Amino acid sequence: MHAYQPQRQTQLSPQPRRKVRRPSQTRQRQQRKVQQSRRNRAVLIELSLQTTVNCVLIGVAVTAIANLLPHHLSQQERISEIRAEVAEAEYRVNQLREDFSQNFDAHESPDLIREHSEKVDILEKRIIWVEPDTTPAQN
Repeated sequence: MHAYQPQRQTQLSPQPRRKVRRPSQTRQRQQRKVQQSRRNRAVLIELSLQTTVNCVLIGVAVTAIANLLPHHLSQQERISEIRAEVAEAEYRVNQLREDFSQNFDAHESPDLIREHSEKVDILEKRIIWVEPDTTPAQN
């Protein structure tokens, strides 16, 4: 019974092998980190400058608008005054056109002549209405 029996292998948790780093790999990794941090710093500086320039431009724009706003309001007021004057002038022009068309209308000429002068057509006679005297006449 002393037969040959295979040995049982006890399963031990395999320990991860550590990679032995060579000094050159460590240096390369450190150099990459330094380069990455430099890139990040450069991007940070660039974004900071862009933000600063944009803030300055916004400030300039707001200041320009603040300076132009009173001028704009006064111009709007002036435009409304001019529009009112134009409306008055248009009304006056329309009145003058009506008067002009009435004064130079060929069919209306005789009526205008009668209206503005004492001339009367030969065939026409003036009738003057007189109110009767209401006071009794004394004899």
